[in-house]
Order: sequence, then C-alpha cells, then structure tokens
Amino acid sequence: MNTKEFLQLAKKRYITIIGIVLFFVIIVLGGTLLQPLKYRSKTRLLIAQTNMTSDAYAIARSNQYIGGLISEVVYSGAFLDSLESSNAVFDRNYFNGTYKQNVKKWKQTVFARSGGDSGIIDIEIYHPDPSEAKKISLAVNEVIISGQGPYQFTNIQVKINTIDQPIISSFPVKPNIPLNLLVSLVFGLSFSLSYIYFFPQSQTERLLE
Repeated sequence: MNTKEFLQLAKKRYITIIGIVLFFVIIVLGGTLLQPLKYRSKTRLLIAQTNMTSDAYAIARSNQYIGGLISEVVYSGAFLDSLESSNAVFDRNYFNGTYKQNVKKWKQTVFARSGGDSGIIDIEIYHPDPSEAKKISLAVNEVIISGQGPYQFTNIQVKINTIDQPIISSFPVKPNIPLNLLVSLVFGLSFSLSYIYFFPQSQTERLLE
C-alpha cells in the first residue's frame, strides 16, 4: 500500500480513526482526573563554602558533591524522619501511613535538583493544599540549612542560604492535564492509523464478504 492509497483509506475510515482517538482521550482524561490536583512550591538554596583557602576548582567539585548528596538524601526516609521530628509547622497527618507508604508518598511530594558546581539546589514540593506546600517547603529548607538532615558535614564546614523563598504556583501543576491529553492524542492517532493499515477493511465489509 503506497502513501496515496493509505491517505485515501484514512479518509474513508475517518470515523474509525476519530473513535479510537476519542477512546484513548477519554481513558487518559479519566485516569488523570482521578488523581488529586497538586500545587507546586519552588525554592532555591545556595551552598557557600566556609573554607575560602581552597582553589576555585576544589570549591566547584565540593559544591557538586554536596549538592548531589543533598539532592539524593532529601528523598530518603531518614530525611522525612528529620523533617517530622523538627520544630517546623506543617500538617504531619499528611504522612500517616506505614513507613513504606510514607516514604513512597514523600518521594511523590518532593523533587530536588542540584545545579552541579554552581552550588545551587532547586527544591520543589507538590501538595493538594498550596498553603501546606509552602509550609513543607519552608520546613525542608530549615532542615537542610540547620544541618539536621543525615549528612556528612556540619555548618562549620558548609553554610547553606536561601536565595529564593518558596514560590507557589497559581494553578495545580500535577497531573499535567495538557501534556497527558497531547500524549493521548498522539498515541490514539498512531494506534488508529496502524489499525486501519493492518486491517484496511471495516467490520461491516468483512461481514458482507
């Protein structure tokens, strides 16, 4: 089947294509709307080396190591324990399941990214309540800055400062409804075109034959 024949077939069976695409869109949209809508609180921290006698390369490598370490440890159950045992004010009932459930939920709540040798750490918190997202974001900053987390360094060695206070998204950002719809459209269209390519005859035509 050449391209021209396939285009003619697609035009002829446009109802099948639309039906399959709508099926995928409805399934994806339904699954998306069943998930809780979450707001994002985004903040940034800066690693400041207290030992200024080191050369720039050594400081950059140290920033990269410390930033990467914090970005990984933030996801851990040990960090969540430090967060819940701190004096920070936030709703601790949000993590009221078993240890395994709480760690899983925490990993869905926090996102951390290190800026490499720049010493900048981006931290995002996702929560259904924007005010709670901000509170947890502030609590995470407090634990990191105070050195209460399970780290290998102290404030004497490294000083961490907040360079961007928590910024709350105006609208829910999770789940990403526009992206999910786009993916469902692309996947539905691809599947429908493949379907009519491998099964060029409609069900009615096959029954008549």
